[in-house]
Amino acid sequence: PGNLTFAAGLDQWGIGGSFIENAVRSHWQDYTATAGRETAVLAAAVPEPAGFAWLAQEIAADRYRGATVTFGGRFLAPDSTGRAGLFVRVMSARDVRGPFTEAAALADPRNHLVPVTGGTGWSARAVTVPIPDQANTIAFGVFLAGPGRIELRDLTFTRAS
Repeated sequence: PGNLTFAAGLDQWGIGGSFIENAVRSHWQDYTATAGRETAVLAAAVPEPAGFAWLAQEIAADRYRGATVTFGGRFLAPDSTGRAGLFVRVMSARDVRGPFTEAAALADPRNHLVPVTGGTGWSARAVTVPIPDQANTIAFGVFLAGPGRIELRDLTFTRAS
């Protein structure tokens, strides 16, 4: 993993999700991502965005196979925010596409999710995941389904034997 402090903006981070699959109705601009002052923000750009969005990094699993990884940091999601949280997704070579509905993403066993509920202050959260020997890619970041925003800072990605 790199640029966990957002010193280089969103370099090494990508935004995606089900909202970009709905280009026919022009919802591909329903979510935005920005970074500055050691904080990144994933936010709805419209009052009722379509689908869900994620802001994530994707790394090779080679160094992490057979170990446990923890992704964590401090997160902020105001009360008006829809469903938001952090995740780790472990993929193998057979995984071609991700889920493209919120229900499918929540039910997918490759997704390990920790919610961040609305509030007025920053809260520490982490998700810990074992990495199987057949894994080839690990994605980690935050997700948002609905209005509002989720902010992230002081991120860590660690490996335990």
